[in-house]
Amino acid sequence: MTPYFDGYGESIIIYVEYLDDGSIIVTDDGWTIDNLESHGVDVTINSGAVKTSEDNELFIHTTMANLSTAKTELVDSIQQLYRDYNSD
Repeated sequence: MTPYFDGYGESIIIYVEYLDDGSIIVTDDGWTIDNLESHGVDVTINSGAVKTSEDNELFIHTTMANLSTAKTELVDSIQQLYRDYNSD
């Protein structure tokens, strides 16, 4: 859990997955897009580092050396999506 909140007042949660090859995936596990879509928002992602999986996960594939930056970039992207799409 991060100390940041989404556009609906819920905590932003990200996960870190350590892969066998030594690389790392930082992901929201699909919560952001699912949450926005449940509020009727059609989401389009146009961020360089942040990718979208077929399961609507926002994620960054990174290394241990860049883990802190990747976590920050993912949270910043999630917050930006809520600013861009939240109609409240």
